[in-house]
Amino acid sequence: MGYCHSWKHKKAIPVNDWRDFTRFATSVFVSAALRGVPIAREYDRPYEPPEINKDEIIFNGIGDDGCETFVIERKPTPWAYPPGEELPAVTAIEKKEGVACWCKTNRYPYDLICVALLCYLSWHHADCFEISSNGGPDDWAGGFRLAQILDPSPGGLVPAEVFA
Repeated sequence: MGYCHSWKHKKAIPVNDWRDFTRFATSVFVSAALRGVPIAREYDRPYEPPEINKDEIIFNGIGDDGCETFVIERKPTPWAYPPGEELPAVTAIEKKEGVACWCKTNRYPYDLICVALLCYLSWHHADCFEISSNGGPDDWAGGFRLAQILDPSPGGLVPAEVFA
């Protein structure tokens, strides 16, 4: 499968908290750009900037430094339905366990940003997200440090269960 992060999105992030998260994401994007990590909305459309809006954050690396597009939504939304088909209501299992989401980054440079955002979510919204990764602490070190620099308030650690 490759190096991948996954999460269960259990409930919506409140609107005011989402605004805080999008401000944090913006600062991560700027900081990563200053470190030489270019991102776009999609790997094959480098002219389109990453998207941050009232409902979602979407970005990827550019060209050969891109893999799967990283998408975080404010509200859990069921995925994997063919385009043009109406999304069904959230199933009972998804209501109980959360909507499964993932992003394979193959440790490409934009992984730094993915990890920083997942750290923030684990510190501030553990009730909304259950985060895991097949990487280890060394893989998360750069993104974790970036998240701590930009959001020192929680003094958070990456929960051990992320790496289980």
